[in-house]
Amino acid sequence: MNLASRTVGGWRTYILRAHNFFKGKPASVVTRQDIRPFAEAPQQGDKRASPKGRALAAKSINDNCLTALSNVYSLPMKEGILSSDLTKGAGSRNTPKY
Repeated sequence: MNLASRTVGGWRTYILRAHNFFKGKPASVVTRQDIRPFAEAPQQGDKRASPKGRALAAKSINDNCLTALSNVYSLPMKEGILSSDLTKGAGSRNTPKY
């Protein structure tokens, strides 16, 4: 997969945020129950998921944070390490941005 350098840089940011949010937990032990709070945290302005403390819209979270994380899970799924993409169905609900 060839990605634009801007995409790679953006995904790196979101993946590092996920790593910090999950406190370095290996992908193999992260659960869907872990993903949901990660998806909702940026809407609340949680600094672990949104360092500037600004609330993000659900669309931004789903299109950026969860897409990057989903792509991280794609290789372990291909290798048989993970059985499913835990980000599927864990998207942020469409609640208003304040």
